[in-house]
Amino acid sequence: MGRRAIGEQVKGWREARGLRQRALADRAGVGQVLVARLELGQTDPRLSTLRRLAEALNVTVGELVDGAPGTAKRPSRKRAGR
Repeated sequence: MGRRAIGEQVKGWREARGLRQRALADRAGVGQVLVARLELGQTDPRLSTLRRLAEALNVTVGELVDGAPGTAKRPSRKRAGR
């Protein structure tokens, strides 16, 4: 997944929670500029940053990077032996 895609997912979750960039940054303990640059696809987040953002948004890291509300991809479930 590219920078832009992750940034779009973060923005989607942030907006779904009704948060401004500053509020998300404060909850996650990161700078607002980092959130802005991430949403614009200008930086690659560290895993530790994704964890903090996910916690602040009350989602898992997987949910954060796999899909924002309304665009989430459903993982396919494979049954054993099929």
